[in-house]
Formats: sequence, C-alpha cells, structure tokens
Amino acid sequence: MKKNSFFRRNPWAFVAVPAAFALLTAAIVAIVAYIYLSPYLGIIGQVTSGSAASIVEVSGSRDLFSESPSAKPTSKPTVKPSETPGPREEIDLEDEAVPQDKDKYGKITVEGTEVSCDLYYGTDNSVLNAGAGTYEGFGAGFPGQDCSIFIMAHNNTFFSDLKSAKKGALVTINTHYGDYVYKVVDTAIVENTDSTAYDLTRDENLILYTCYPFDALGFTSQRYLVYCDFVSGPKISGYD
Repeated sequence: MKKNSFFRRNPWAFVAVPAAFALLTAAIVAIVAYIYLSPYLGIIGQVTSGSAASIVEVSGSRDLFSESPSAKPTSKPTVKPSETPGPREEIDLEDEAVPQDKDKYGKITVEGTEVSCDLYYGTDNSVLNAGAGTYEGFGAGFPGQDCSIFIMAHNNTFFSDLKSAKKGALVTINTHYGDYVYKVVDTAIVENTDSTAYDLTRDENLILYTCYPFDALGFTSQRYLVYCDFVSGPKISGYD
C-alpha cells in the first residue's frame, strides 16, 4: 500500500516551506548587508546631520565628547606648519574622564582631505563602523599622553581620502579635554607585519593608517601610513 507523502498529508506545507526558506534567505541577506553597509551608514549620518554624530551606535560606548566645549564648531587651526612646539600646558584628567574601550572622545579632521569623523578609543568592528579608532596597548595611547598615537579607519569609508593628505597638512583632533594639532611629515605603504614602520619610544607623535590599496574590499596585507609630528595641545599629568 502506497504511503501518503508529507505534502499530501500536510497541504499547508506547499506554502509554509517556501515561506520559511524565503525568510531564512532574507535574514542571511540582511545580516551580510548590515556587516558591509554599517560603515557607510555612519558616513551618511555624519554628512546629513552636519555634525560629529553617527547613526551607527557602538554598544557599551560612552559619549564623552558631544557635551564637551570642544564639541562646538571651532575655527581652523592658526598654527603654521613651520612652527615648532612651544611649552605645553599641563592638565589633570579625572578618572571618569579617561577614555575607555569603545568610548567616543573626539573628532579628527585632516586638512586638505575629506577626512572628518568621530574618534573612538579602541579598534573593534563596531568602532570602525562608526568612525576612526585609537589603538590600545603596547605603549600606544591617546592625545596628551606624550606617546605614539595610532588612529585607524576603513580605507573605503572614513579614511577613504587619507591618500590626499600632503606633507605640511595639519591634523586636528578635538577631544573632550582639549584640542590637539599635528603636522603631516611623511607617508608610506608597508606590510601589515612590518614592526619597523613605527617607533614606540618617541615623544608624542601621531600615525594615521588604513588598509591599502584604497579601492580594496576586505582584509589586505598592506597598510597606508601617514606620519605626523606633534604641534600643539595640552599634556595630561601623570604620563611621562
């Protein structure tokens, strides 16, 4: 005796099974789209709002910057690229004001380029989908700590125009505790494993970096580096 098939016994399956596969496909497409489009949503949010705010939220992040005086629009730096740093003002930074992992603590702008975005502490995917990230660890830090500062962002979003940075251009970092200016002194294309591309023993200096080539999607083995010397900004007490 011939057994009835599943579909004969359950006519509704003709609708339910295709619908289930359609929903599963839509969910997969949505997840993949979010992963790849999140950085672009952040850019759209900053462009349409005309401010440092991003429509991509970083889970667990504190916004130290938006309510600070430094978040208000300021004039362009008046420091000339040829000037040498003078005596530094020294400031105290309360424990609760020290940037922690994923905190938004500033905004970075590179003169002569379209680079202008929120600045976070940390470099995980959620941070890099919302703006530029500041590398943590191995002697690196954030502005004012009198050490090497490494700031990165995606090559096809927030740092897509980093290639336009010229020698002598000023890089401005506005933070919730003060404003900092650096001067571009060199650029380089290096392998991502090249530890000779930076010097962690130097006094305060800034290195901006992103994946290379600029039109590449996904992980690449090369990095584009922009080296910057310190020009002005307060020093945080307790960091020597």
